[in-house]
Amino acid sequence: MVEEISKILSNGFSTWKANLTICLPFVFSFLAISIVALVIIGSALVIAIGPFIPALLPYLTDSGELPSEILQQLSTPLMASAGVLLGAVLVTVILMLLINSFFSAGAIGMASVATKTGHTSLSDMLDYGRRKFLSLLGVSVLIALIQLAGLVFLIPGLISFASSSEIAGNPFDLSNIAAWALFGIGLLLLILYMLIISIVLAIPPYAVVISDLRAIEGIKTGFRFFMEHKLDVFLLWLIVLVIAVLASMVLGSIPSIGGLLSMVVSVVLIQPLGVIWWTRFYLSRAKSEHPVSAVPV
Repeated sequence: MVEEISKILSNGFSTWKANLTICLPFVFSFLAISIVALVIIGSALVIAIGPFIPALLPYLTDSGELPSEILQQLSTPLMASAGVLLGAVLVTVILMLLINSFFSAGAIGMASVATKTGHTSLSDMLDYGRRKFLSLLGVSVLIALIQLAGLVFLIPGLISFASSSEIAGNPFDLSNIAAWALFGIGLLLLILYMLIISIVLAIPPYAVVISDLRAIEGIKTGFRFFMEHKLDVFLLWLIVLVIAVLASMVLGSIPSIGGLLSMVVSVVLIQPLGVIWWTRFYLSRAKSEHPVSAVPV
């Protein structure tokens, strides 16, 4: 039996209430990524501007702003350590991808087990994270590369700017209306393209983890799934997006604690709910030996 979107939302919410530990992969991921970024990039900055730190502390503790002359002095050691900083950023990005893949696979696995049996635990997170994080990493990289292909839409505008530079010497002058128009259209097409890809390839991460597929198989399966359920995929994608945006806007507008509160709600409620909804949606419609209609809500 195929569940309607409304039933997926309500039953998924019931699954979340009965398994609040599903938020833990997102909490662990956030904490691990924050620590990794702080340690690696912080260490690189200390290497680059270590001798200047004692002189910077009074400005940071008093006003939080650095005078322009101090910034000019810092530019030299920062440029000299550009290789170290770039290496730190690359290492951080790679580790962030690995960490996110592990905990995302764990979260999807927990949501799958909770949907099928009514209960899940951290052991499911560790099991699915260990087994599927490399495949999920592969899917993430492939989707990112497909999205980056959309940069081709910016090429006409950039070429036009380059031509304007050769003629007038100032490619970014507002008088270059044609160049700005081409760039603006290209930017809009890029945004539209990335949104379309995010919808069309919303399912592959769930196919990889739940159906135990490799990265390329997951991409193919997810695409076929989308082609068979275009409207439902779009509706669920839109619902999750609208909820996330509205929650961020409403909570973010609260003075002082808005940003922190928005982040906490996203990690504890919105992201886990989204994963549960997408998981239940996939199980409801994919050919599976564990149909969702046969398990608790």
